[in-house]
Amino acid sequence: NLPEVQSSSSVAPASSSEIASSSSEDASSSSEVSESSSSAESSSSVAESSSSEREEPQLPGSDFSARNDFWATTSDAMATKKTSAAITVSSEANLAFDGGMATITTREVGGAFTIIPGSWKMAGGFYFAGSYAGETALDIYEQGSDGGTPSTGCSDISKDMTFGKPFTARPTAFTVKYSYSHVANESTDYPQKSLVYVMLVGKNGKVVATGAFSDEASVEMKSRTVELSYGKDPFGLLSGEYPVAEGLSLGTGEEDVNSIHVMFASSAYAHVVCGGTAGNSGKYRGGENSALVLDDFKLIY
Repeated sequence: NLPEVQSSSSVAPASSSEIASSSSEDASSSSEVSESSSSAESSSSVAESSSSEREEPQLPGSDFSARNDFWATTSDAMATKKTSAAITVSSEANLAFDGGMATITTREVGGAFTIIPGSWKMAGGFYFAGSYAGETALDIYEQGSDGGTPSTGCSDISKDMTFGKPFTARPTAFTVKYSYSHVANESTDYPQKSLVYVMLVGKNGKVVATGAFSDEASVEMKSRTVELSYGKDPFGLLSGEYPVAEGLSLGTGEEDVNSIHVMFASSAYAHVVCGGTAGNSGKYRGGENSALVLDDFKLIY
């Protein structure tokens, strides 16, 4: 076993589809559209290159046909081994693109002394608007590692995430085509569930609008439409220990929009990577191999 070391105005969506209430356990702002046959339009640049884009801008790469730099991932770091104090920390990539779909998966990350396993933690799969500073599996296993013996304590990798991209429009809702494979974990405080959210953010960290949903059971491929609530946070994104930017506070909904925050997560709480030595799997904040498959994403105006 590894030695213990201290770690350092809501608006209605512009859609003619009949909207049913969300199945999320949280009081969410989401609305579900059953078996939509429409697919999202091909993504276009957020830059205002035409009058139609100025009116209804979409996010680059939101058709998930290929990876796009508008979006950040922890997958590259997960796939890069790193040795510190003779302990090798490793995992595997948890983002894949295939056939016009992206799949993000919750996976173990572990540390081993030479060939002897010593510690295991669980990390979610994340694909989000922004950037990620982590470079190796050690950055996942222990955020802010000082190069010494890796700690068996929890690691908050959201500290290496920069959330949001420049954006000024005011959509009324978003729609996404997705499926979710649920694998339960043992934690009662942080049960396994997926997470999808959009936040519109103004100056000084004021949140202009929010929309989110999560699932606690597997979901077959379908389309779901979620209303954006201006000046409200009915899902509790700002208070629910989810992976969001620090220093945000709810605004009135009247503020100008400066950026858009979008998060797709296979495990809603597993940005805090927990576990440790043998017998600590009950600390996992995600379910191993839980997966969120994304097909199309579109903002609605």
